[in-house]
Amino acid sequence: MAQGFPAQLNNPVIPFATPLVTDLFFFADPALGNGKKNTLSSLLSILASFNIVQNVQVDTTGDIVLPFASKVFGHFYGSTIISANAEISVTDDSTAIELHFIFQVAEVSAGVFPELEWPSNFYMGDSRWISGTKKWTALQEGIYVGKAYRTESSWYLDISTLNYI
Repeated sequence: MAQGFPAQLNNPVIPFATPLVTDLFFFADPALGNGKKNTLSSLLSILASFNIVQNVQVDTTGDIVLPFASKVFGHFYGSTIISANAEISVTDDSTAIELHFIFQVAEVSAGVFPELEWPSNFYMGDSRWISGTKKWTALQEGIYVGKAYRTESSWYLDISTLNYI
């Protein structure tokens, strides 16, 4: 067991088996009976209680702040549909290594979508990304998920359409 993790996580199926812990949709929890399936939101709630995950709704009516609160993983979701240009900032992220941001965009005007400007230490390889200005623009209305992974002081970002049923 990794140093610093609570004793109750000492079981054969540990959610920390992958660095992409928030991509897990179920895990075994001995407190609930080994093998019982839990939802992603349950996992995030459990991890938040261990001061590992920040799971918070963020205001998306203007510029957007993703507040890590000294957590390792940040899971953020927008409060409303983004329909205007916005600057995104990340705060208190000195211990952060991964973030997920779920947001929805709508047209600003016919065929024009809002630009989201990310911090200067974010990098992305995507046709919708302008590397000089760190701006990303959706090509259509929809729900998106931005996933970023940190190495040293740089964040590597990928934004994709969130497919749901």
